[in-house]
Amino acid sequence: MLVQDTINFEKQYHLEQIVERRSNVDIELAQNWWAASVANYRNKYTLAPKDITRLQFESFARAVISSLFSPRGPKDLPNTFYLDSGRLGMLWAEIVDMVHFEMCFEMLHQLLKELGYNGTVSDSSKKNLRSSLAAIMENNLGRDPTQNAWLRHSDALSLEIYRQALLIAGRSAVCTHEALQNATYRLQSLFRNMSASYASVLEGCLLSQALSCMEKHYHSSPTVLHDNLVGPPMLPTHSFIPIQYNYDTFPSINTPAETLTDLSNRISHIVILHWRIWAPIAYIQDDLAASDTASMSPQSTSLPSPAQQHPISRPPSAPMCPLTHPPSSIDAEAAQVMSVLKTGEAPEKEVAEESS
Repeated sequence: MLVQDTINFEKQYHLEQIVERRSNVDIELAQNWWAASVANYRNKYTLAPKDITRLQFESFARAVISSLFSPRGPKDLPNTFYLDSGRLGMLWAEIVDMVHFEMCFEMLHQLLKELGYNGTVSDSSKKNLRSSLAAIMENNLGRDPTQNAWLRHSDALSLEIYRQALLIAGRSAVCTHEALQNATYRLQSLFRNMSASYASVLEGCLLSQALSCMEKHYHSSPTVLHDNLVGPPMLPTHSFIPIQYNYDTFPSINTPAETLTDLSNRISHIVILHWRIWAPIAYIQDDLAASDTASMSPQSTSLPSPAQQHPISRPPSAPMCPLTHPPSSIDAEAAQVMSVLKTGEAPEKEVAEESS
């Protein structure tokens, strides 16, 4: 019952906090962030004139996911995310680790090429290397990315990568001190200079999977969302993604499939719930939505019927922020709060209660 009532409860709670001037949420900052997200997405992608709802939700989803791949992580998000900050911080740390694992595998491929090995690297070899690197990093995995733990452990990491490369290439596990120093220097260079490039590629892969997950579960109830997206963790199978990078110098992605699925599920859960709770309170407003609609579809004066509503692949519908259930008194209360914030006048029901 608590899970099922999550959206309703949080809406009521945040609205009461705002009306009673007890909320620390900066609505203006949230609106500015939202406007910038819409503008950024609109400049990068071309949508059909009527896809306003798709623009809004995808802009929001892309902005959240993009923050998880940025140097500052979710710290750039507005404080409407304050209840999600812990989980978003954990996701950010895991993604940073995922990016560094990819760079370690890139180092492996470079060394194998120099050793004259042109064969494929088996999944078992990838699993062994990944396990060894994780053992070296130990308790540093999933921690604050700003501590540069990967860089601090680069000497031990490069040694293990070199050892595994020699093993795969069928060479004797003997190398010179100079070769190890060179390997360490190159790995550090990857960490310092290539993180953004690898993050960008992985972001595209994770974004595609997350958007598909959100499309599938967008209208699911909170209970179904919880059961499907934050249930018991999947057992690792270490099956690696057979997707090629769009760059000649990058090999295939070496992140296990279940890792990307787990991340996309958890991100989708946060994004969908946050959107349903906060969109009518802090992001989508009638006047802003109207102006956005006018700018996006100058030849269209009406939106499709609710039956056509879909956030990803179908034309949009009213209301601008679709919910799992039909519009209720909570939506009316959200609109009333927006009026209070703009006019400073108390809601009519409060006035009536005071007079009585």
